[in-house]
Amino acid sequence: MPPSGVNVDTNSSVRSRKTRSAASGSSLKNEASAEDYAESKYEESTTNALLKLESWLAPLVFTVASFLLRAYRISVNNHVVWDEAHFGKFGSYYLRHEFYHDVHPPLGKMLVGLSGYLAGYNGSWDFPSGEAYPEYIDYTKMRLFQVLFSGLCAPVAYFTCKEIGFSLLSTWLFTTMVTFELSYVTLGKFILLDSPLLFFTTATVLAFSRFNNFNTPNKEFSRKWWKWLLITGVCIGCTMSTKMVGLFVTTLVGIYTVVDLWNKLGDKSISWKKYLFHWAARIVALIIVPFCVFLVSFKVHFDLLYKSGTGDANMSSLFQANLENSDVGGGPRDVTIGHSYVTLKNQGLTGGLLHSHVQTFPEGSKQQQVTTYSHKDSNNNWIFQRARGLPYYEPETNKEPEYVLDGMTVRLMHPMTGRNLHTHEIAAPLSKSEWEVAAYGNLTIGDLKDNWIVEIMESHGKEDSLKLHPLTTSFRLKSAALGCYLGVPGNSLPQWGFRQGEVVCFKNPFRKDKRTWWNIENNRNEILPDAPEDFKLPRTNFFKDFIQLNLAMMATNNALVPDDDKQDDLASKFWQWPTLHSGIRMCSWASDKVKYFLIGSPATTWPSTFGVVLFCFITLYHLIRWQRQINDFADPHKLKTFLMGGIYPMFGWGLHFMPFVIMGRVTYVHHYLPALYFAMLVFVYEVDAFTAPLKRSTTPAKRAAYFAVYAVLHVAVIGTFWYFRWIAFGMEGPKEDWKHLDLLPSQILRSCPRYSMALHTRVRFYSTESGKTLKSSSFALPKEAQGEFDDFKKTKLVSGKTGLKIAITDRAKDKLAQIAKDDNNPDSALRIKVESGGCHGFQYNLELTNLSEELKKESDLLVFEREDAKSAKVIFDESSLEILQDSRIDFTKELIGTSFKVVDSPYTSTSCGCGASFDFDFEKLHAAKG
Repeated sequence: MPPSGVNVDTNSSVRSRKTRSAASGSSLKNEASAEDYAESKYEESTTNALLKLESWLAPLVFTVASFLLRAYRISVNNHVVWDEAHFGKFGSYYLRHEFYHDVHPPLGKMLVGLSGYLAGYNGSWDFPSGEAYPEYIDYTKMRLFQVLFSGLCAPVAYFTCKEIGFSLLSTWLFTTMVTFELSYVTLGKFILLDSPLLFFTTATVLAFSRFNNFNTPNKEFSRKWWKWLLITGVCIGCTMSTKMVGLFVTTLVGIYTVVDLWNKLGDKSISWKKYLFHWAARIVALIIVPFCVFLVSFKVHFDLLYKSGTGDANMSSLFQANLENSDVGGGPRDVTIGHSYVTLKNQGLTGGLLHSHVQTFPEGSKQQQVTTYSHKDSNNNWIFQRARGLPYYEPETNKEPEYVLDGMTVRLMHPMTGRNLHTHEIAAPLSKSEWEVAAYGNLTIGDLKDNWIVEIMESHGKEDSLKLHPLTTSFRLKSAALGCYLGVPGNSLPQWGFRQGEVVCFKNPFRKDKRTWWNIENNRNEILPDAPEDFKLPRTNFFKDFIQLNLAMMATNNALVPDDDKQDDLASKFWQWPTLHSGIRMCSWASDKVKYFLIGSPATTWPSTFGVVLFCFITLYHLIRWQRQINDFADPHKLKTFLMGGIYPMFGWGLHFMPFVIMGRVTYVHHYLPALYFAMLVFVYEVDAFTAPLKRSTTPAKRAAYFAVYAVLHVAVIGTFWYFRWIAFGMEGPKEDWKHLDLLPSQILRSCPRYSMALHTRVRFYSTESGKTLKSSSFALPKEAQGEFDDFKKTKLVSGKTGLKIAITDRAKDKLAQIAKDDNNPDSALRIKVESGGCHGFQYNLELTNLSEELKKESDLLVFEREDAKSAKVIFDESSLEILQDSRIDFTKELIGTSFKVVDSPYTSTSCGCGASFDFDFEKLHAAKG
């Protein structure tokens, strides 16, 4: 107790204790706050470190996994698989520098050629379908080159999701789907265009997603803004230069650009000057740059292919003549009446050689058809004759040249049929406003409508401009009776015209309408000397060649239409792709072959298809709420993710899928691969959006559910791939060993007819006949008159090794012997080749040559001769003989002329009257040979 009399302030004492207590509590709180702060900083730094580690480790892991999956067992099948037969051959053309024609732009095929060059391949092989690779071709390296593009799609997918703004688990999910997608893994193993196409498509999406993140008021026109805008343009150009479906992703970027510029138009903070700069930047980066990339790819294409090849006929005559080893451009430099066998090339954008065959128009005059045709064919030949009403020029007795001059009236005779080029006042079959052109009459039957006036339009070089010259003279043919001009409107005739080009007589064309301009391509004349050795033709214009080749590509692509009268086990319908109702057997299904089946993974294709349908309802839901003044996207990040992760990928899917719904050309499963990428992106956006509340929740159960959703999806994707992995890695042994894979609607193991994929595909590509009964391809006299069995006995193989037979008839023997005698050349021989083309799919190419020269070029040629006439020799390559085996080589004399022909060919058939075009019946050969 305090002493008495001392006043003690008890309240002060209490306050003092309270103050000390408060100070002590405050100190404890400060210490706790410091600990919490330190702990939070530690967690933050740990999280940042982990995220930094993830930012390079995750894409590295996905990239390695992607490469390993695609490279695994890549060389186990040492045969040409599926479309390696096409694109490997095109790569060979680049290494041989031989000009070819295809429906696709050149970049992807030049990359195939580059892979061959890097693998030490010299381009000497044509990649026949199903054939084993020769030992000197390192096909493994060529396939690994494709793995490079396919494998890189995984890291590109990863970084795309990062740019869009997906969560980490959503980013991993999408990258996993791309890495383990069955169709991507399967096609990534082979020498095709699909992997480069998919890579450039995905790179374009990444580039414009990255650009979008810099397309803000404080970053626009910065260095990175320009960088990614230009990269987007380059990626667009590369995609278009690989396949024309690159136009679809180009359209996607175009939609984004239009929306962006429209939004900027409403932004009052942007001056008109700055707005115009935005337009200029887009025009340069997204139009000019892609076009320049596209243009450069064709320039390199032309520079590499400077030798004559299989695609010459699709280009202008002058272009062909400037190719090395071309058969165009030789011969005399003048054209004469009666002696000049010429081919006439139309200079319109769709071009083609003037052509006729014995088939008649089903309507109109019902006279013999006149068309244009892009392939080499004996039915393309014409002879200039004197006009109807003038004395006939007899070439057998008259050797004095009578030159074709400007303003001369002539008659054009078709030597294969003896008919004359003719027009009359009957509407053309398709272009009803113009007159029909047909072939009519003969030497004695005809009228003044057979007459045409030559009007020279242009002449290049220093030759006489009043004379008609091959290649350098452009001219028109005016009907002397009707005043109309022979021309090509650009239409393709229906099946009855073999889808060849329509020829009409234009009533009133412009003078410079190139559809009515023609030039002489080939000129064979026995009474005139060849061009002087120092004569040089002018070069063609690159831009004209560029336009002409692209038009030819589009025309060929449009000709790839399905034929209901023929079974195509590879083709499929659009609805079968997202539902997995169809796949492609990529090679032989024999028990001793490694087998591959192209189809999407159920864990990626089906969910993505569902996601696309669901997204339509999601969009409708948000539109209705927006109309009711409810803003679901007040958060800018949520809006950006919805647009870049949902709306634009949905557009991408539609742009890459819907054209195949409406187009008339034949379609296949691999056409869905780019669309699948966008569909998977839409699905992952939906997963990301629906799981976002779970991610933000602090409830352990919801957090666990969040991770469980992604765990299940990852397991489904990887597990499904693992179950079906062998359809991508290659199935060995009999198909019965793989019955456990037959779970999909596509029925992987369903029975499949045996056939040669190469021949089947080529016939589908070139054939134009439909709905007609095929007749035997014999164009000579009946068998009974030809000593069939004696012909085979007397025809012996004298060079090469083969068990196949061919026969030379007595008529052919006598003619070949006479030619050898007249030319004083015992080495003379008839070379017979089978080539793609003609009215019906394949065509014969018969030419007289020297045996020794042919054997120098190809030492393994097969040479047959008649044992009773050593100078009667015919030459085959192995592939041609396989098709024409058991046939007979005859020499026929008919009303329309004389020629060597292949007759009584048991494994070919035709409905074309040209005598040189046919369809090959592999099934019949297989049945006959067992």
